[in-house]
Amino acid sequence: DCNENGIPDVCDVPPICDPNMGPCSVDCNGNLIPDECEEDCNGNGRPDDCDIAAGTSLDCNENGIPDECDLADGTSLDCNGNLVPDECDIDSGYSLDCQPNGIPDECDIASGASEDCQGNTIPDECELYDRDIVIQEGFEEAFFPPTGWAAQIQNASYTWGQYVGAGSLDGGNSADCQYDPALSPQDEWIMTPELMMVGDVTLSGETMGSVYWGITPYDNYDVEAWAVIGPTAGDGDDILIGQIDTDNWLVSWEWVTFNYVFTAPAGPFRVGFRYVGSDGAQAQIDGIVIDGSTGAPANDCNMNGIPDECDILPEFGGFCDELVQVCDTDYNGNGVPDSCTCDFADFDGDGDIDMDDFETFRVAFGTCDGDPGYNVLADVDGSGCVGVTDYQAWIACYRAANPGLNRVPMLDAASRTEIAPVPAPQQMQGQPVQPSPGAVKPYK
Repeated sequence: DCNENGIPDVCDVPPICDPNMGPCSVDCNGNLIPDECEEDCNGNGRPDDCDIAAGTSLDCNENGIPDECDLADGTSLDCNGNLVPDECDIDSGYSLDCQPNGIPDECDIASGASEDCQGNTIPDECELYDRDIVIQEGFEEAFFPPTGWAAQIQNASYTWGQYVGAGSLDGGNSADCQYDPALSPQDEWIMTPELMMVGDVTLSGETMGSVYWGITPYDNYDVEAWAVIGPTAGDGDDILIGQIDTDNWLVSWEWVTFNYVFTAPAGPFRVGFRYVGSDGAQAQIDGIVIDGSTGAPANDCNMNGIPDECDILPEFGGFCDELVQVCDTDYNGNGVPDSCTCDFADFDGDGDIDMDDFETFRVAFGTCDGDPGYNVLADVDGSGCVGVTDYQAWIACYRAANPGLNRVPMLDAASRTEIAPVPAPQQMQGQPVQPSPGAVKPYK
């Protein structure tokens, strides 16, 4: 008698209750429970499942809850304010999620989490090429841990193993860790093969466990992801990637996806999944995907996580904003910041860019292809002649190789080399600054 009216529920609703004989409760879903007793998150007097079935409410993520309620209680986010849960914008293709981090790209850009120097609505980090899936593991092999993976075990009776059978979101086997009924401590690890990556790395997968025993009201165990440095996990030099349980579990034993973006350590590392606690409960992971760059992306020569065109000043065809970051030149117009292409400036190949190299450039300055002394390496812009643009490119490399200098090599009218301060440009009576005959306009 859910509505406490003294009448059994089955008698409150048709077909036993006859509206011609007296008032009856509505039972829109035919489950013999009066509608007023069922979940009605939006307060419109109809059970949620009837709202969804009738199309009065949408349920784009198919979780049995009207979308407006998911948004109201924070289960789903709506960063772009279109009244559609973000995960549905992404799944439908309305919004892109190039990282992927579960947030529509337009929101990453609007919040400042991602830059978009080109203004093409694509986060800059997604414009870097040569990202590869380096790990894709569904734990379907006939043995465990999978090939190349490693385990670090504290409790040999209750540690990570293979759960055989459908259950995860992809329907296959999964990695599973049960709790020890004897309540012995558990600190159990499984770790990927060793990785060597650069820049941002994306870790995604699926997970499930017990909210009751792992988050609230009890916090008896944790499931974590770590970047493991060196041969031993948990020895103090590892880097926490994410708290898989508290970050993602909302309902006990319900599979959910997780996604983390982290910066690759400077050297080799493994991604480790840790189950730690006592008197906890079961936890599972599956569908592990790790992607990122294993070397310098083709369009990020300095590996700063910014596309090369966004490192280059607008006057050289780039999109760099000097108010936001340090910008570079591109005198030869090859789309690569000059600081990445300075090998040419080391004419004698001794590993530095110094006055010996400048002497080589000085000899070539003013010559063209076919002239005595012409040096194709000094012809940075490929114009066929070694001129002012080439000098500016060489000076940019000289500055990059010798930071902190406020003096640069200058060319004088007699083609003699001297070190002189760089003067500020002067302008008299509205006339543009002109270099003296045979001299080079000072590079600022």
